[in-house]
Amino acid sequence: MPSPTAPRINLETKRTVNGIFAVKIQGGQYAQYLRNAPSKELFADAKVIHVFREDLLAQAISFHVSLLTGRWGIDGTVTTRADPNPKFFDSAIIENRLQILADQDKEWRLFFARIGVVPLSLSYEAIKDDLPAALRRIVAWANIELPSYDFDYSEPAPGDFRGPGEPSKSEIKKWFVQNRS
Repeated sequence: MPSPTAPRINLETKRTVNGIFAVKIQGGQYAQYLRNAPSKELFADAKVIHVFREDLLAQAISFHVSLLTGRWGIDGTVTTRADPNPKFFDSAIIENRLQILADQDKEWRLFFARIGVVPLSLSYEAIKDDLPAALRRIVAWANIELPSYDFDYSEPAPGDFRGPGEPSKSEIKKWFVQNRS
């Protein structure tokens, strides 16, 4: 139950005319914004899609590189301050990133269980490898009626943008695996 002084969140007013409200919430954002929210009420009748990574190490490397370079999207745009002396090959830091992401995934799963939400779970890899199939699965699961005309939706593949002398994510991953034994 929210405290009497806590502001009420009303997602009904944030929905589109057809009743849809969508938001992407990362684990750290959950901790910051939802941990103490009236979650059961907030998620009443919601359809939740839980996107996870099958390859947690690849996710940790991507997270690591984004934190160091300030590039968080698929187009290579720098949106946060880059580290002036990035340590791409630091196994302790990468190990820490792995633990953070594993903990965040655990928190999401506990959160869903505690409020009685059974999300549609889709892996990032499955979405990336076959976006049309993932979209069809979401549409069927959410009972969304599509227009009668045929449509073809596609997205550009995520790029691997690198600065001069910057290692690729696959190079960092390979180094990490070789140096962890």
